[in-house]
Amino acid sequence: MAHRRNFSLQNQCFQLEEVVNYIIAEEDDNAYDFLIVPPDPGEITDEEEGPEDDLVTQALPAAIVASGNPIWRKTLPIYSTPHEVNNAIEERLNNLYNDIKDCSPVILFEKLFDQQMCNLIVEQSILYAGQNNRHGFQLDIESLKGF
Repeated sequence: MAHRRNFSLQNQCFQLEEVVNYIIAEEDDNAYDFLIVPPDPGEITDEEEGPEDDLVTQALPAAIVASGNPIWRKTLPIYSTPHEVNNAIEERLNNLYNDIKDCSPVILFEKLFDQQMCNLIVEQSILYAGQNNRHGFQLDIESLKGF
């Protein structure tokens, strides 16, 4: 007669790893059935334990508690600097200012919208027109700059 070991909560509480190791150690080729039973609801709970009298509360100022409404005051905002201003930034700003101070609006436009940017605008405009069933729409760089 084969030796049988019954793993149950009535005998003893075994971890799953212990049961698996026992079965692997067995040299016979018997079939085993497992039943993993969840713990009783009383053993695992999400209720917090501990005295509720010792909880720390933040006291509100007496003026707020008495009136029931917060008191709002206008104050100047306090901003933090995202980075330190150094000479390199000031130099770049001065160089940029010197480059564009004598430029006409047309030259400024050509500095911002170079040939590559104009090609992209024309290409995307024609694509957008085609997606909106305006298949006869035509645009070229000269027309774009004239606009």
